[in-house]
Amino acid sequence: VPEGAAPGHTEAVGAAYPELGCLERDETESGHPEPITHPRTAFGISEHHINLTDDALRLCRDALDAVMRIFPTSPIHIGGDECPGHEWFRHGPTRERLAKLGITRPHEAQAWFERRICDHVTGAGREVIAWDEVLESNVPPEITVMVWRDADDLAKAAQLGHDVIAAPARHTYLDHGISTGPQAPVTIDAPLTMDDVAGLHDVMAAVDSPHLLGGQFQLWTEYLRTPAQVEDAAFPRGTSIAEQLWTGEPARQSTVVTAQTHRLAAMGVNLARMRRAQ
Repeated sequence: VPEGAAPGHTEAVGAAYPELGCLERDETESGHPEPITHPRTAFGISEHHINLTDDALRLCRDALDAVMRIFPTSPIHIGGDECPGHEWFRHGPTRERLAKLGITRPHEAQAWFERRICDHVTGAGREVIAWDEVLESNVPPEITVMVWRDADDLAKAAQLGHDVIAAPARHTYLDHGISTGPQAPVTIDAPLTMDDVAGLHDVMAAVDSPHLLGGQFQLWTEYLRTPAQVEDAAFPRGTSIAEQLWTGEPARQSTVVTAQTHRLAAMGVNLARMRRAQ
């Protein structure tokens, strides 16, 4: 499933096309306007993103059209996460548009944006997936919600009629290190142990709804520079998640997963050793 994140995660768009960002331009000594933004060079949630003008919406639609051509049968993930939205009310043309619409808060502005993006994708006959921030935007119930922030949002989304994918950070974000200490790799956070991963089963079992489609684990790679590092982060925790999702049963004890780890080792996978997960 391809993900084209918007309206957050778009600082690079503002760098490439300053007219589509929210930052104003400064006049230089030469009299030529220069953008005061650049591609993002740090981790964390950016305060900078695309504006809500017709040109910015057109770029988003064009990008999604290209993605839909490349992936002709897949659902389309539109992102929707990590967009503070305060910048919209400091950008003249966007502020004027929002004032005409009677919109006074960032989540209302994002709801307006998401509705247009969702309508574009569904209008092409495609299914839409979005991160759970869109629950604050009152998106239509036909949107599948991928929950990452708060496991309680799984039940909330299902009650609102959304199909739901479980991806709670506390149990499935494998870019978080499996251990801490001087010998552990540098990661965005740690530890997320085999016991933490095992908690996914209880989170999903608490949601009694046919709208719960399944789950996934995340493996963002800001700190993972080589394939070996990716494998170390993914296994054996990813094996535990896969077993839980396929079987519907609780995770097995780490000592029982030994056969799986032997199999991975025989395949040459650079898995994290079980002693680090305990």
